[in-house]
Amino acid sequence: MIDRQISGVSHKRDAAHARRDGFDHVVVQLLVSGKWIGGAPGEERELRPGEIVLLDMARPQHNVASAAQLITINMPRDQMKETLPMAPALHGAILPRDSAQLLAEFMLLLKRLGGQGSAAMAISAGKAVAELAAGAFATATGQKPSSQRDRYFGHLRRERIELYIDCHLANSALDSGQIARELGVSRSVLYQVFQSSGGVSRYILARRLELLSRALRRHHDKRTIAELAFSFGFSSESHCSKAFRLAYGMPPGEYRKQASKDFEAIASLEDGSVRLGAWHNALR
Repeated sequence: MIDRQISGVSHKRDAAHARRDGFDHVVVQLLVSGKWIGGAPGEERELRPGEIVLLDMARPQHNVASAAQLITINMPRDQMKETLPMAPALHGAILPRDSAQLLAEFMLLLKRLGGQGSAAMAISAGKAVAELAAGAFATATGQKPSSQRDRYFGHLRRERIELYIDCHLANSALDSGQIARELGVSRSVLYQVFQSSGGVSRYILARRLELLSRALRRHHDKRTIAELAFSFGFSSESHCSKAFRLAYGMPPGEYRKQASKDFEAIASLEDGSVRLGAWHNALR
C-alpha cells in the first residue's frame, strides 16, 4: 500500500508503455483530499474525496493530480477476479463515497497500521479489499451482491467456458451459439457469465488480441501476421489489423517492430545496474 501526496503531476500511460513494462495488476485508489482526474484516455473522470477508482494497469490511462492525497493498493489480478472480474468497463470505474465507505475506512485503517503484521495478515487484508471492492461496485451499479457459494460456482462455470473458448479460438466461426450447444448452457447464462466482459463476442475478441500480442512479443516466433491472424481465429488479416489497432493503438506489424526493439535494447545491456536504471526510467 502507498500513501502519497502529489500536486501538479500529469501521468500518461499509453499502449506501448503498458506493453513494455508488462504490469498486470489492478490499482484500488482512494482520494483522501485534493483533486484527481483520470481513467482511460478520452474517458477521464474526476475523483472526489472519499471516492475510489479502479485502474487496470494492463490498459492505457491518463491522470492529473492537484494537491492530492492518495492511498493506493496494488492488487494481484487473480485475487481481484475471484470477486470482481476485470473487464474493459471496469477500467477507470469510480466507486461513489456512499457505496465505498466501508472499503475507504478499511484502506485508512491499513494506512494507520503502516504495514505491520504477518504475511498471513497481508493475504487476509488483500482478500478483504477484493471483497469490499466487489460489494461497493455491486452497490454502486444496483447489482445484488452474490454469496460466496454463488461466486464459487460462477467462477467454476466461467473457467469451464473460458477453457472451451481457448481450445477453439482458431475457429473463426466460434460464437455464443456454438458454445451454448457444446457445453449445454443457455444463451442467457452465457450473457450473465460474461456480462462484466461486455458479452461473449467481446471476450472472444479480447482473448484473441491478447494471445496475438503475446505471440508478437516473442522474438523467436517467425510466423507472418497473416499466419498469426488465422491461427487465432480472425476472419482475415485486415480484420485482425483493424481490431488490433483499436486495442493497442498501432497495427500488429508496428507492434512487433517496437517489441523487437525493446528486446534488443534490453539484451544489449550487459551491466545489471544499467539495465535496472533503464527499466526504472521506462516506468516514468
